[in-house]
Amino acid sequence: DLLPVNPIASELSEYLKSLPGESRIRSSLRCLECGKDCDSHSALQAHHITSHTQTTHIKEKPYSCPDCGKRFINESYIQIHQRIHTGEKPFLCSQCGKGFHTASSLKLHEMQHSGERPFACSICGKTFRINSYLTAHYQTHIKDRPFICSICGKGYSRAEELKVHHRLHTGERPYKCGDCGKSFIYRQGLRQHQPSSVWKSHSLLSVCF
Repeated sequence: DLLPVNPIASELSEYLKSLPGESRIRSSLRCLECGKDCDSHSALQAHHITSHTQTTHIKEKPYSCPDCGKRFINESYIQIHQRIHTGEKPFLCSQCGKGFHTASSLKLHEMQHSGERPFACSICGKTFRINSYLTAHYQTHIKDRPFICSICGKGYSRAEELKVHHRLHTGERPYKCGDCGKSFIYRQGLRQHQPSSVWKSHSLLSVCF
């Protein structure tokens, strides 16, 4: 069943369109309703569904912020939210001492020190610290490569290229050598193979005669 349209999610989408580059990526992991930082887009989506959907009524949000009146379903959410008002930053970087409101913000910051970038774009090779940054980066390729593989996310400029790429996932090998029966994913593979196959056939004939 389809989930109801979430107005907060729609507002988030419009807000992100107005932000440039890195700011857009960072803000895309923060809930506009309560300020909660999430580790990934899927975690943010789950947070919206459980905390801010239209089916969540005031009676299901018994805890309210004394400073701004925002309501929450869990008292711990208020404690996190109130750090925005108090300026409290309990999560400190062990290397530089910089403080953060949430553990997820600290985690992202620490990756700047380590230089760790384990997530690589399969199209251009650019690397990122977290997977959600890579997911956002893929959007830059959609204009030039609108045909996206549903399995691995790689993009292509033509539908025919995507069709050929899918063979890597399905194992389909439509190009078959008529001499030895060996099959190939790409036509070029068969072309490169055939001269050697023909040579071997002639060699066998020479030995027999």
